[in-house]
Parts: sequence; C-alpha cells; structure tokens
Amino acid sequence: MAPVAIQRKSKPIDRVSPIDAKIMSHTVYLQTPTPLIEGNTYTLEFPGVNTTTPTHVFTYDTKLNRSKAIYTQHTGYRLDAPYKRAFVSLWLGTGGLSTHKGPGTFELLDASGKVVFTGKVELALALDPKGKVRVGKNLSGTAVYAMDFSAFSTPGNYAVHVPGVGVSYPVTIGGKVWEAPFKAPTEGVLTQRSGIAVGPPLTSFISPERPSPRRRRQSVQKQSLARIRLHRRRPRRLVRETPQRSQR
Repeated sequence: MAPVAIQRKSKPIDRVSPIDAKIMSHTVYLQTPTPLIEGNTYTLEFPGVNTTTPTHVFTYDTKLNRSKAIYTQHTGYRLDAPYKRAFVSLWLGTGGLSTHKGPGTFELLDASGKVVFTGKVELALALDPKGKVRVGKNLSGTAVYAMDFSAFSTPGNYAVHVPGVGVSYPVTIGGKVWEAPFKAPTEGVLTQRSGIAVGPPLTSFISPERPSPRRRRQSVQKQSLARIRLHRRRPRRLVRETPQRSQR
C-alpha cells in the first residue's frame, strides 16, 4: 500500500560553532489508507531517498512497538501517590493536531507482557487555538488524553499500552522511586565542594580538600597580620650619631 499523506516534524537538537549551523532531528509520519493489522509483517521502502538501508521490515505489534505519543513519568510513581497518570498526545508537525481514534481503553503491562490493569482513555485537554499562557490552556498544539491508574499500587516495572497506538517505555511503581532523582543532584552538589575533602562513605568520587577563595584570602590576611605583629614586637635599634671632628 502507498501512504495517502506524509507529514514531518522537525526540531533542532544541537548546533555547530562557529557557523552556528543547527543539527536537526526529523520525524516522518505516514498515513495509511487502512489501519495496520496486529501481528502482520510490513516492509517500508524508501525509493529515491538517501537512507542507510533502502527497506525496513517490522512486525506491527503495539505491545512491543514504542510510541512517542505515550507519555509517562520517567521518575516513576510512588505507591501512595494520589495520582498515577499517563497521557496520549501527538503533534504531527506539518500535519497539525492528531486526534486519538483508537479504542477508548488502555492497559498496564507487567515485565512479562501480562495485562494487570485496564482503564479508560479520556480527553484531558481539547485543542485550544488561542494558545494563551494561563492555567487550563493547552499549548501542545493537539488534544491531550489522560489515562488514570491511581487505583493500581502493586510495586514493579510496567508499561502503558494503548491498543492501536503502541506502548510506553518501562516505568516503575514503588516506594523509593523519588530517592534516585533526589540523590543525583545532591551528590552532584557535594562532589563540587572545594572547601572540604570529598569521598566515601558519602560518595565514590574522591577529591582532596582544596581551600576556597575565601579561605585563601583569610589565610593571606592572617599571614599579613602575623607579620605586622611580629614587626611591632621587634626592639628598635638605636643609632647614635658620632660627631665628626673638624679638620684644621
């Protein structure tokens, strides 16, 4: 089959100095005349396009195919979190907004792919063409759909699956999911300290004590004051002038 529409979303991901040239990332979306069938194998052909490989073979399995349209909290969800939600939202770039037309349900899959929870896909924010920056406005350029699994609190690693769309990256539900994000910046601040010795057991990074600029200034000031006190304590030498005899 040939696609009935091709859309592209482009965004800069880096730049090259000194010419300030932008390195772009391009995502291409293909609209097929009919929905793909679960379990079928398809071949993408790129005639006349400068790609690494002229074809790409894949099996359409939404429980295995990652989808950028599904958003989860990468940090994870606490067991006692009052809200555990994921979202379905996709802006097609040149194609504009995307409306979720698949099943109105989602699934939570465990590490083995087993369905452990099922919920509804509900509209959270409709498209707002005004795009004003204030509470309640949707600035994503497309509709946003929410998937709530707050009632599920079994610890483990899971993925959010939306039939007809795809699956999210693995996400953790547990009691200590916030511990690692807290420790990472805290340890970063600690390892950058220069006025104290850094090392185990607080961190595996080892750094000797390096006086801070303030301590160095204080040290110089103390040395200067010590020299002044020492100079004041030294006895003054009395130099007597011997009168010179007049020559006859």
